[in-house]
Amino acid sequence: MVHVADLQHKAEWLMVEELNTMLEKHGLQQVQYIIEAIYRQGNKFISTAEKEELMEVLIAFFSASLGSKEDAEAAIREWPVMMKWHGRRAAFAHPLGSDAMDPKELKILKEQVLKAQAYAPVRSAVRALITAAEEVLAEVYVPKVC
Repeated sequence: MVHVADLQHKAEWLMVEELNTMLEKHGLQQVQYIIEAIYRQGNKFISTAEKEELMEVLIAFFSASLGSKEDAEAAIREWPVMMKWHGRRAAFAHPLGSDAMDPKELKILKEQVLKAQAYAPVRSAVRALITAAEEVLAEVYVPKVC
């Protein structure tokens, strides 16, 4: 749980940027967090047509990093659960870590998420987050030369 919350703290901004680009292209309201777009599905003041278009955008967004519509739909369902993990972690653990990401730790987390039963409730959502983290690392990580 701690590793997922820290990863979300470090990589969700990239996902939000990409999602906002897609939302803007469709004339939909931009968000500050992924969960905002997901929770709009339950907003009774938004038209059915807008909700359907938003869901299409969310599915396309998550499909781009996860590779399939089924995984995208799973990530959308799992994201609120992951946010609960984040809330618990923020409330009961030490402060969130620095913005630095360790590629080795990310690789270990990726393997754990794919295999460990503890991650089953949020597996697709975390996979999407890991993909974003890998993109961040590809842009900013420079290996140390000893």
